[in-house]
Amino acid sequence: ISATSAVDNSTLTNNTIRIYGFPGNGIFISDSSFNNVSGNAVFAGKRQAGGVSANYYALYIESSSYSTIANNTLEVNGTAGSMYGLFVYDSSAYNNITHNFVNATIIASTGIHLQASYNNTVRNNTIEARGVGIELFVNEVLGETNVSGNVIDTNYIIANGSSSRGILLTNAKNNTVTNNRIYTNGSGGASNGILIRTGSGFNLIKNNSILTNGTLNNYGIAVTSLSSNNTFLGNNISTLNIDSPGIFIDAANHSHFTNTILTEPPDWINITRNSEMR
Repeated sequence: ISATSAVDNSTLTNNTIRIYGFPGNGIFISDSSFNNVSGNAVFAGKRQAGGVSANYYALYIESSSYSTIANNTLEVNGTAGSMYGLFVYDSSAYNNITHNFVNATIIASTGIHLQASYNNTVRNNTIEARGVGIELFVNEVLGETNVSGNVIDTNYIIANGSSSRGILLTNAKNNTVTNNRIYTNGSGGASNGILIRTGSGFNLIKNNSILTNGTLNNYGIAVTSLSSNNTFLGNNISTLNIDSPGIFIDAANHSHFTNTILTEPPDWINITRNSEMR
């Protein structure tokens, strides 16, 4: 289903959509606002191995605002390429994304991805991903500048696979991440509950419950790569296995942690390279 070029105030409800074997989108919305996308079941991906590696999106939204995305089942699966349950892109703003079930269990898949978009609310969604649960992202190489003002609240996230992340912020500023339950279970290492990287700053991370598991280097909260002035309040963190501190800070300044609960991590806090924690 495609709604493009100022097709506003559309209602897409209770559809079942399956797209297999060809790169594309189950539902595609572009330059359209005030839409209602609710109660749909969308399945996208590849049935068999082989063929050209391509991207698949159950629901793709670009340059569209003030829409409701609610109570949908969004599933991506396949053998190659990048898979996204919900992809929100290019100055999409003020969208309400709530009560969706997102299943993205192929390697390197992402449940919900917000790129260069602002003031969206992602709340009460259940996400299973073999990669990243929720990602806020800006690609500075493309000249993108803004992924801010987004609220990520009360989501239940399971992220499996090596180097999985429950919530990932890249070049993201002034966002709020609160009351989420995050479980990462990496088959290898480097699985993070929340990873804040690449110049992300002035974000509020509050009242999240995080459990990470894997072989090693599985951090509850990691702040890296010149990310600064982020505030962490009342988070509850448990990490399992070796070399897995509850909090890991590398090359990042002015991280403010208050009322953090660390439950039996192998290491409590690890601060390295030109970092400062307050």
